[in-house]
Amino acid sequence: MECGTARRDAGLVHRSGAWYAPPTMVDPEATPPVYNEDGVDLTLIRWMLSLTPADRVATLQAHIDFVTLARESWRAREPQARADEGC
Repeated sequence: MECGTARRDAGLVHRSGAWYAPPTMVDPEATPPVYNEDGVDLTLIRWMLSLTPADRVATLQAHIDFVTLARESWRAREPQARADEGC
């Protein structure tokens, strides 16, 4: 079987010297909603639930570590910021 025939049989389209998969149509009714009626981003919930429990804990710990670092950085800068303002 010829290479081009196999690619056509696989549904690929040849354009501008390359093989491409044609775009697929997505049914908007079949796509899960991104936000619920309260405005909650459901993609983040789905993403978190796709993780293992250990990965969830590690992700949340990384967020806590970031917030802690940001707070410590701000506290370390506060006396200098006040001195610069002349207060």
